[in-house]
Amino acid sequence: MCRFRHRAFAKLCFTSLLLHAMSTGTIAQQAVSDAYTAAGLREAHAGQFEKAASYFRSAYEEAERAGSDKTAITRCMQNLGNAYLNDGDYSQAESIYSKSLGFVEKHFGPEHEFIIASYFGLAGVAEKQRNLENAEKYLRKAISINEKRFGTHHKAVPRMLGNLAWIKHLQGKDDEAEVLAIFAHDQASSAGSAHVKSLSDHLDTLASIALSQGRHDEAEAFAARALAHAEKHLHKNHHKVGEIHDTIGEIHMAKGNHDKAETHFNRSLEIREQTLGEDHPENVETLLHLAELCRKLKRHEHATSFEKRVNDIRNAAQSAPAPSEKLPLPNPPKELVEPELSPAPTEKDKKD
Repeated sequence: MCRFRHRAFAKLCFTSLLLHAMSTGTIAQQAVSDAYTAAGLREAHAGQFEKAASYFRSAYEEAERAGSDKTAITRCMQNLGNAYLNDGDYSQAESIYSKSLGFVEKHFGPEHEFIIASYFGLAGVAEKQRNLENAEKYLRKAISINEKRFGTHHKAVPRMLGNLAWIKHLQGKDDEAEVLAIFAHDQASSAGSAHVKSLSDHLDTLASIALSQGRHDEAEAFAARALAHAEKHLHKNHHKVGEIHDTIGEIHMAKGNHDKAETHFNRSLEIREQTLGEDHPENVETLLHLAELCRKLKRHEHATSFEKRVNDIRNAAQSAPAPSEKLPLPNPPKELVEPELSPAPTEKDKKD
Protein backbone atom coordinates (compact mmCIF):
# COMPACT_ATOMS: atom_id res chain seq x y z
CA MET A 1 0.00 0.00 0.00
CA CYS A 2 2.83 2.41 0.77
CA ARG A 3 4.32 1.69 -2.61
CA PHE A 4 1.00 2.52 -4.28
CA ARG A 5 0.77 5.83 -2.47
CA HIS A 6 4.36 6.65 -3.40
CA ARG A 7 3.72 6.01 -7.08
CA ALA A 8 0.49 8.01 -7.01
CA PHE A 9 2.31 10.93 -5.37
CA ALA A 10 5.10 10.70 -7.95
CA LYS A 11 2.56 10.83 -10.75
CA LEU A 12 0.88 13.88 -9.21
CA CYS A 13 4.21 15.71 -8.83
CA PHE A 14 5.32 14.78 -12.34
CA THR A 15 2.04 15.92 -13.86
CA SER A 16 2.25 19.24 -12.00
CA LEU A 17 5.81 19.84 -13.17
CA LEU A 18 4.87 18.96 -16.74
CA LEU A 19 1.91 21.35 -16.78
CA HIS A 20 4.10 24.09 -15.33
CA ALA A 21 6.80 23.40 -17.92
CA MET A 22 4.36 23.50 -20.81
CA SER A 23 3.15 26.93 -19.74
CA THR A 24 6.49 28.71 -19.53
CA GLY A 25 7.94 28.83 -23.04
CA THR A 26 10.99 27.44 -24.83
CA ILE A 27 12.83 26.11 -21.78
CA ALA A 28 9.62 24.40 -20.82
CA GLN A 29 9.36 22.73 -24.22
CA GLN A 30 12.80 21.21 -23.65
CA ALA A 31 11.55 19.94 -20.30
CA VAL A 32 8.58 18.35 -22.06
CA SER A 33 10.98 16.74 -24.55
CA ASP A 34 13.04 15.37 -21.67
CA ALA A 35 9.91 13.99 -20.05
CA TYR A 36 8.91 12.19 -23.24
CA THR A 37 12.44 10.83 -23.54
CA ALA A 38 12.28 9.50 -19.99
CA ALA A 39 9.00 7.76 -20.75
CA GLY A 40 10.46 6.30 -23.94
CA LEU A 41 13.48 4.95 -22.10
CA ARG A 42 11.24 3.24 -19.60
CA GLU A 43 9.21 1.56 -22.32
CA ALA A 44 12.37 0.53 -24.18
CA HIS A 45 13.73 -1.07 -21.01
CA ALA A 46 10.49 -3.02 -20.76
CA GLY A 47 10.73 -4.15 -24.38
CA GLN A 48 7.69 -2.08 -25.39
CA PHE A 49 9.31 -0.58 -28.46
CA GLU A 50 6.15 0.61 -30.20
CA LYS A 51 5.25 2.74 -27.18
CA ALA A 52 8.88 3.81 -26.86
CA ALA A 53 8.84 4.99 -30.47
CA SER A 54 5.74 7.08 -29.83
CA TYR A 55 7.36 8.79 -26.83
CA PHE A 56 10.68 9.33 -28.61
CA ARG A 57 8.87 10.79 -31.61
CA SER A 58 7.13 13.26 -29.30
CA ALA A 59 10.46 14.06 -27.63
CA TYR A 60 12.00 14.79 -31.02
CA GLU A 61 9.08 17.02 -32.07
CA GLU A 62 9.22 18.98 -28.82
CA ALA A 63 13.01 19.36 -29.03
CA GLU A 64 12.74 20.77 -32.54
CA ARG A 65 9.90 23.07 -31.51
CA ALA A 66 11.97 24.32 -28.58
CA GLY A 67 14.99 24.99 -30.77
CA SER A 68 17.04 22.71 -28.55
CA ASP A 69 20.77 22.39 -28.89
CA LYS A 70 21.94 20.16 -31.74
CA THR A 71 23.20 17.47 -29.40
CA ALA A 72 19.77 17.01 -27.82
CA ILE A 73 18.06 16.83 -31.20
CA THR A 74 20.60 14.28 -32.43
CA ARG A 75 20.00 12.02 -29.44
CA CYS A 76 16.22 12.32 -29.89
CA MET A 77 16.51 11.20 -33.51
CA GLN A 78 18.81 8.30 -32.65
CA ASN A 79 16.59 7.14 -29.79
CA LEU A 80 13.66 7.16 -32.19
CA GLY A 81 15.60 5.21 -34.82
CA ASN A 82 16.60 2.64 -32.20
CA ALA A 83 13.00 2.14 -31.13
CA TYR A 84 11.76 1.77 -34.71
CA LEU A 85 14.51 -0.77 -35.43
CA ASN A 86 13.72 -2.87 -32.38
CA ASP A 87 10.00 -2.66 -33.13
CA GLY A 88 10.60 -4.07 -36.60
CA ASP A 89 9.55 -0.88 -38.42
CA TYR A 90 12.59 -0.91 -40.67
CA SER A 91 11.33 1.69 -43.15
CA GLN A 92 10.79 4.29 -40.42
CA ALA A 93 14.10 3.34 -38.78
CA GLU A 94 16.02 3.81 -42.03
CA SER A 95 14.35 7.17 -42.61
CA ILE A 96 15.17 8.60 -39.19
CA TYR A 97 18.73 7.21 -39.12
CA SER A 98 19.37 8.75 -42.55
CA LYS A 99 17.99 12.05 -41.30
CA SER A 100 20.20 11.92 -38.20
CA LEU A 101 23.21 11.14 -40.40
CA GLY A 102 22.60 14.22 -42.53
CA PHE A 103 21.93 16.34 -39.43
CA VAL A 104 25.19 15.32 -37.74
CA GLU A 105 27.21 15.78 -40.94
CA LYS A 106 25.79 19.29 -41.34
CA HIS A 107 26.16 20.51 -37.76
CA PHE A 108 29.09 18.49 -36.38
CA GLY A 109 31.07 17.15 -39.34
CA PRO A 110 31.30 13.83 -41.23
CA GLU A 111 33.50 12.07 -38.66
CA HIS A 112 32.04 13.38 -35.42
CA GLU A 113 31.45 10.77 -32.71
CA PHE A 114 27.67 11.32 -32.88
CA ILE A 115 27.60 9.96 -36.42
CA ILE A 116 28.72 6.51 -35.25
CA ALA A 117 25.27 5.65 -33.90
CA SER A 118 23.64 6.72 -37.18
CA TYR A 119 25.88 4.44 -39.24
CA PHE A 120 25.46 1.64 -36.71
CA GLY A 121 21.68 1.99 -36.90
CA LEU A 122 21.67 2.01 -40.71
CA ALA A 123 23.79 -1.15 -40.62
CA GLY A 124 21.22 -2.75 -38.34
CA VAL A 125 18.37 -1.88 -40.69
CA ALA A 126 20.26 -3.16 -43.73
CA GLU A 127 21.08 -6.43 -41.96
CA LYS A 128 17.43 -6.99 -41.00
CA GLN A 129 16.44 -6.35 -44.62
CA ARG A 130 19.22 -8.74 -45.73
CA ASN A 131 20.91 -5.98 -47.70
CA LEU A 132 24.23 -7.36 -46.53
CA GLU A 133 26.45 -5.25 -48.78
CA ASN A 134 25.07 -2.04 -47.30
CA ALA A 135 25.06 -3.52 -43.81
CA GLU A 136 28.80 -4.21 -44.04
CA LYS A 137 29.50 -0.81 -45.62
CA TYR A 138 27.71 1.12 -42.88
CA LEU A 139 29.15 -0.99 -40.09
CA ARG A 140 32.72 -0.63 -41.35
CA LYS A 141 32.18 3.13 -41.53
CA ALA A 142 31.03 3.13 -37.90
CA ILE A 143 34.02 1.00 -36.85
CA SER A 144 36.46 3.24 -38.74
CA ILE A 145 35.18 6.46 -37.16
CA ASN A 146 34.99 4.86 -33.73
CA GLU A 147 38.62 3.72 -33.97
CA LYS A 148 39.77 7.16 -35.13
CA ARG A 149 37.95 8.90 -32.30
CA PHE A 150 38.52 6.47 -29.45
CA GLY A 151 41.14 3.89 -30.47
CA THR A 152 41.02 0.14 -31.09
CA HIS A 153 40.34 -0.76 -27.46
CA HIS A 154 37.23 1.33 -26.99
CA LYS A 155 34.34 -0.41 -25.23
CA ALA A 156 32.12 -0.35 -28.35
CA VAL A 157 34.60 -2.34 -30.46
CA PRO A 158 33.64 -5.90 -29.37
CA ARG A 159 29.97 -5.30 -30.09
CA MET A 160 30.67 -3.79 -33.50
CA LEU A 161 33.03 -6.60 -34.47
CA GLY A 162 30.49 -9.13 -33.23
CA ASN A 163 27.89 -7.60 -35.55
CA LEU A 164 30.38 -7.67 -38.42
CA ALA A 165 30.99 -11.37 -37.68
CA TRP A 166 27.25 -11.99 -37.97
CA ILE A 167 27.05 -10.18 -41.30
CA LYS A 168 30.00 -12.20 -42.61
CA HIS A 169 28.21 -15.38 -41.50
CA LEU A 170 25.08 -14.33 -43.38
CA GLN A 171 27.25 -13.69 -46.43
CA GLY A 172 28.50 -17.28 -46.22
CA LYS A 173 32.03 -16.19 -45.30
CA ASP A 174 32.28 -18.32 -42.18
CA ASP A 175 36.08 -18.39 -41.94
CA GLU A 176 36.18 -14.60 -41.64
CA ALA A 177 33.11 -14.63 -39.44
CA GLU A 178 34.59 -17.09 -36.98
CA VAL A 179 37.82 -15.13 -36.56
CA LEU A 180 35.84 -11.95 -35.87
CA ALA A 181 33.39 -13.67 -33.51
CA ILE A 182 36.16 -15.28 -31.46
CA PHE A 183 38.01 -11.97 -31.22
CA ALA A 184 34.83 -10.12 -30.21
CA HIS A 185 34.02 -12.78 -27.61
CA ASP A 186 37.53 -12.69 -26.13
CA GLN A 187 37.57 -8.88 -26.04
CA ALA A 188 34.16 -8.77 -24.39
CA SER A 189 35.16 -11.42 -21.85
CA SER A 190 38.23 -9.47 -20.81
CA ALA A 191 36.37 -6.16 -20.63
CA GLY A 192 34.32 -7.16 -17.59
CA SER A 193 30.80 -6.12 -16.70
CA ALA A 194 30.45 -3.56 -19.50
CA HIS A 195 30.04 -6.40 -22.01
CA VAL A 196 28.42 -9.08 -19.89
CA LYS A 197 25.12 -8.89 -21.79
CA SER A 198 26.72 -9.09 -25.24
CA LEU A 199 28.62 -12.32 -24.57
CA SER A 200 25.55 -14.42 -25.31
CA ASP A 201 25.34 -12.78 -28.76
CA HIS A 202 28.93 -13.74 -29.57
CA LEU A 203 28.37 -17.31 -28.37
CA ASP A 204 25.16 -17.57 -30.39
CA THR A 205 27.02 -16.38 -33.50
CA LEU A 206 29.74 -18.99 -32.91
CA ALA A 207 27.03 -21.64 -32.56
CA SER A 208 25.47 -20.62 -35.89
CA ILE A 209 28.85 -20.66 -37.62
CA ALA A 210 29.67 -24.12 -36.27
CA LEU A 211 26.23 -25.37 -37.32
CA SER A 212 26.66 -24.12 -40.89
CA GLN A 213 29.98 -25.98 -41.06
CA GLY A 214 28.45 -29.23 -39.84
CA ARG A 215 30.16 -29.15 -36.42
CA HIS A 216 26.95 -30.00 -34.61
CA ASP A 217 28.32 -30.98 -31.21
CA GLU A 218 30.45 -27.84 -31.06
CA ALA A 219 27.46 -25.76 -32.13
CA GLU A 220 25.34 -27.30 -29.41
CA ALA A 221 27.99 -26.52 -26.79
CA PHE A 222 28.24 -22.86 -27.86
CA ALA A 223 24.44 -22.50 -27.90
CA ALA A 224 24.09 -24.07 -24.45
CA ARG A 225 26.61 -21.58 -23.06
CA ALA A 226 24.81 -18.72 -24.81
CA LEU A 227 21.46 -19.76 -23.36
CA ALA A 228 22.80 -20.17 -19.81
CA HIS A 229 24.53 -16.79 -20.00
CA ALA A 230 21.50 -14.97 -21.42
CA GLU A 231 19.11 -16.45 -18.87
CA LYS A 232 21.46 -15.46 -16.06
CA HIS A 233 22.23 -11.91 -17.13
CA LEU A 234 19.00 -11.00 -18.93
CA HIS A 235 15.95 -13.08 -18.05
CA LYS A 236 14.29 -16.25 -19.31
CA ASN A 237 11.71 -14.37 -21.37
CA HIS A 238 14.07 -11.84 -22.95
CA HIS A 239 13.84 -11.70 -26.75
CA LYS A 240 17.57 -12.54 -26.97
CA VAL A 241 16.79 -15.80 -25.16
CA GLY A 242 14.17 -16.47 -27.82
CA GLU A 243 16.82 -16.07 -30.53
CA ILE A 244 19.08 -18.62 -28.84
CA HIS A 245 16.25 -21.14 -28.48
CA ASP A 246 15.76 -20.82 -32.24
CA THR A 247 19.46 -21.57 -32.82
CA ILE A 248 19.26 -24.63 -30.55
CA GLY A 249 16.19 -25.78 -32.45
CA GLU A 250 18.13 -25.54 -35.72
CA ILE A 251 20.95 -27.61 -34.25
CA HIS A 252 18.61 -30.37 -33.07
CA MET A 253 16.79 -30.37 -36.41
CA ALA A 254 20.12 -30.81 -38.20
CA LYS A 255 20.97 -33.71 -35.85
CA GLY A 256 17.61 -35.36 -36.45
CA ASN A 257 16.36 -34.71 -32.90
CA HIS A 258 12.97 -33.51 -34.10
CA ASP A 259 11.17 -33.56 -30.74
CA LYS A 260 13.86 -31.41 -29.12
CA ALA A 261 13.93 -29.13 -32.14
CA GLU A 262 10.18 -28.55 -31.94
CA THR A 263 10.38 -27.84 -28.21
CA HIS A 264 12.99 -25.13 -28.72
CA PHE A 265 11.27 -23.62 -31.76
CA ASN A 266 8.00 -23.40 -29.84
CA ARG A 267 9.77 -21.81 -26.89
CA SER A 268 11.48 -19.33 -29.21
CA LEU A 269 8.18 -18.35 -30.80
CA GLU A 270 6.49 -18.05 -27.41
CA ILE A 271 9.16 -15.67 -26.11
CA ARG A 272 9.30 -13.60 -29.28
CA GLU A 273 5.54 -13.20 -29.47
CA GLN A 274 5.39 -12.30 -25.78
CA THR A 275 8.16 -9.70 -25.91
CA LEU A 276 7.94 -8.37 -29.47
CA GLY A 277 4.34 -9.06 -30.50
CA GLU A 278 2.70 -11.66 -32.73
CA ASP A 279 3.34 -9.77 -35.97
CA HIS A 280 6.96 -8.74 -35.40
CA PRO A 281 9.29 -9.52 -38.35
CA GLU A 282 11.69 -11.35 -36.00
CA ASN A 283 9.08 -14.10 -35.65
CA VAL A 284 9.44 -15.02 -39.32
CA GLU A 285 12.70 -16.87 -38.70
CA THR A 286 11.19 -19.24 -36.15
CA LEU A 287 7.94 -19.68 -38.10
CA LEU A 288 9.93 -20.76 -41.16
CA HIS A 289 11.91 -23.24 -39.07
CA LEU A 290 8.68 -24.68 -37.67
CA ALA A 291 7.29 -24.98 -41.19
CA GLU A 292 10.46 -26.74 -42.34
CA LEU A 293 10.30 -29.14 -39.41
CA CYS A 294 6.63 -29.91 -40.06
CA ARG A 295 7.42 -30.67 -43.70
CA LYS A 296 10.08 -33.13 -42.57
CA LEU A 297 7.52 -34.77 -40.27
CA LYS A 298 4.85 -34.87 -43.01
CA ARG A 299 2.62 -32.50 -41.02
CA HIS A 300 1.81 -30.47 -44.07
CA GLU A 301 -1.27 -28.70 -42.73
CA HIS A 302 0.73 -27.32 -39.81
CA ALA A 303 3.51 -26.29 -42.17
CA THR A 304 1.04 -24.45 -44.40
CA SER A 305 -0.37 -22.66 -41.36
CA PHE A 306 3.08 -21.44 -40.32
CA GLU A 307 3.87 -20.36 -43.88
CA LYS A 308 0.62 -18.39 -44.04
CA ARG A 309 1.59 -16.54 -40.88
CA VAL A 310 4.94 -15.68 -42.46
CA ASN A 311 3.17 -14.22 -45.51
CA ASP A 312 0.76 -12.28 -43.30
CA ILE A 313 3.64 -10.74 -41.31
CA ARG A 314 5.54 -9.81 -44.45
CA ASN A 315 2.47 -8.29 -46.08
CA ALA A 316 1.66 -6.33 -42.92
CA ALA A 317 5.20 -4.95 -42.84
CA GLN A 318 4.87 -3.70 -46.41
CA SER A 319 1.61 -1.90 -45.66
CA ALA A 320 2.47 -0.57 -42.21
CA PRO A 321 0.25 2.32 -41.07
CA ALA A 322 1.52 5.76 -40.31
CA PRO A 323 2.85 6.39 -36.78
CA SER A 324 0.14 6.50 -34.14
CA GLU A 325 -0.97 9.59 -32.30
CA LYS A 326 1.03 11.00 -29.41
CA LEU A 327 0.64 9.03 -26.17
CA PRO A 328 -0.03 10.77 -22.86
CA LEU A 329 2.92 10.95 -20.50
CA PRO A 330 2.93 8.31 -17.72
CA ASN A 331 4.95 8.27 -14.51
CA PRO A 332 8.64 8.99 -15.06
CA PRO A 333 10.95 5.97 -14.78
CA LYS A 334 12.89 5.50 -11.54
CA GLU A 335 16.18 5.65 -13.44
CA LEU A 336 16.89 7.56 -16.60
CA VAL A 337 19.34 4.95 -17.90
CA GLU A 338 19.53 4.55 -21.65
CA PRO A 339 18.78 1.02 -22.93
CA GLU A 340 21.41 -0.91 -24.85
CA LEU A 341 20.09 -0.26 -28.31
CA SER A 342 23.05 1.18 -30.19
CA PRO A 343 26.39 2.68 -29.23
CA ALA A 344 26.46 6.43 -28.80
CA PRO A 345 29.89 7.54 -27.54
CA THR A 346 30.04 10.66 -25.43
CA GLU A 347 32.85 12.89 -24.26
CA LYS A 348 33.22 10.68 -21.20
CA ASP A 349 33.88 7.67 -23.44
CA LYS A 350 37.07 9.26 -24.65
CA LYS A 351 38.52 8.70 -21.19
CA ASP A 352 37.50 5.01 -21.01
